[in-house]
Amino acid sequence: MFPLIDSLPSYSAVYLETLEKKGRQESTIRRYFYDLNDFLAWMRVVKEEDSFSVFQSLRTEDYQSYFDFLIHERNYSLRTLRRVLTVLKQLVQFQITLGKLAYNPVNGVDLGIGEETDFTDEDFISSEELDKLFEVIKSYEGLTENQQKYRHLLISRNLSIVILLSRYGLTLLELTSLKMRHINFTKGIIQVPSETSLPRKIRIEREDQAFLYSYYETIPAAVRPAWYSNDSFFAAFDYQRGTYRWVYKTNSPKPLTEIAVQKMIRLEIKRSGLRKGISAQHMRRTCILRELQTEKEPEQIKEKFGFKSSLSLERYYKYLQSVSKT
Repeated sequence: MFPLIDSLPSYSAVYLETLEKKGRQESTIRRYFYDLNDFLAWMRVVKEEDSFSVFQSLRTEDYQSYFDFLIHERNYSLRTLRRVLTVLKQLVQFQITLGKLAYNPVNGVDLGIGEETDFTDEDFISSEELDKLFEVIKSYEGLTENQQKYRHLLISRNLSIVILLSRYGLTLLELTSLKMRHINFTKGIIQVPSETSLPRKIRIEREDQAFLYSYYETIPAAVRPAWYSNDSFFAAFDYQRGTYRWVYKTNSPKPLTEIAVQKMIRLEIKRSGLRKGISAQHMRRTCILRELQTEKEPEQIKEKFGFKSSLSLERYYKYLQSVSKT
């Protein structure tokens, strides 16, 4: 049996065990495992648990929300999205055959991916919206009593996240992949790791360095990421215990996930009273657009944001042209 199956909730584990008994290749089981594990991680963040009762309650709009995340934040290819869709459809169908679910809500998911459309104003975040977001992140308005109790520990972290997205154009994956070894506070340089773009170095302005270091200092020394280590720079917070989480198995802070960052941004946007749907991708796009408006050479822009080809900038140039005509 594929060794990690037992780490899944029983309703998912039994499904994979059934596939193994049918003779599916180990590579297929492994891929299905990671797809399911990722979805269950999303459930734990968005729904706060991955129990079968919560799984039973999921509707098409829940699955749609997950795929919207994969499309807009992770930039998954259509091929990968179709694979994940198949895995989840089959998991639900398996539960239907057992008589535990009545219908398959995954059938209603719309991947909505065709030809790339032109950018509109809605694909960016305005200066006014960004200013409002920064203002609200620093405030306590709209928070529960329990959230207010620990807010002072999270302000610098949340500000640092938005700064790296909106002022330096990191992707969500690059942000959550940052390790302590990638950050040199002395020189103000971050080595940006990337799986989807080209790795690159960025220089952080002194004012922004202060926010990043302030966040680092708010983490209690006992659970703080170690200098120059492989510990994740952005750590997960536990509201129940009022401190940052620690993983004893790896003896390191619990990394903040892409899904958790997405949830944080969504909640801060809601508190700010801004339009629904503003995401990390809106911030990165806006940062890229600002650089293009400085009239730097396309090659410089490409290198700064890790693009593998200058063709990635075409939609931005087209948008700027359309704006200049209005």
